[in-house]
Amino acid sequence: MFFANINKNRRIRYCCIIAFLFMVPLGKCFSTGYNSHLPNPIVDDRVERIIWQVDPLGLIEYGPAISLELRIFQNTFITPHFRYYYGGLLYHARYTDFWKSSDVRVIPASMGLGVSIKSLLGNIQSPGRFYWGGYFEYGFGGYDEKDAGAFGDQLNREADIMVGGTFGHKWLFKSRRSLNLGGVAGVAYPTKLGYYLEDELGQPWHSPKTPAARFYLLVELQIGFPFGK
Repeated sequence: MFFANINKNRRIRYCCIIAFLFMVPLGKCFSTGYNSHLPNPIVDDRVERIIWQVDPLGLIEYGPAISLELRIFQNTFITPHFRYYYGGLLYHARYTDFWKSSDVRVIPASMGLGVSIKSLLGNIQSPGRFYWGGYFEYGFGGYDEKDAGAFGDQLNREADIMVGGTFGHKWLFKSRRSLNLGGVAGVAYPTKLGYYLEDELGQPWHSPKTPAARFYLLVELQIGFPFGK
């Protein structure tokens, strides 16, 4: 994941691009649904309607993820997901300066919930197809810094809204399993960032100036298993 500040004008342009990524797959799915009344429609039976997915690559990034891929139209999917940040090596490295600081402890309650919408491209009879679409995630977590306060630890908490695009390639197998290899790129907007000291519980929250939005980039490897028969 790469971070960088984004000025106001660029932020507006990125929001327009991200909105486009969401709207085009939605438009395609509605047009597909509208044409579904035509006689003898072509349907790709190799694409399951419901697929459970796991992303083990998250163990070395920002946490493993599980998702449920729901096929709502011939080439369109909605995929809610859960990501456990605490289980990712890079998430720990971010706060501990690559484990140089032994006084920092990432809290286990670091996780994210989100949803994406994907549209498959290319020939529906092909066992491998590219996809693209929009991505949304709300994440929260933080870390505790040992003995940072006068009588206790400093408890740091943060939350972000991440909006972006997803892209990649899907392979379909005769075993009804699937494999997605792709990425997620977008902008993260902090909604909460601050700290309080353990010896000041009940006292006002210490919050610095609102930080700027930042880029994020994530590689995904999703292994899919059919749900049901």
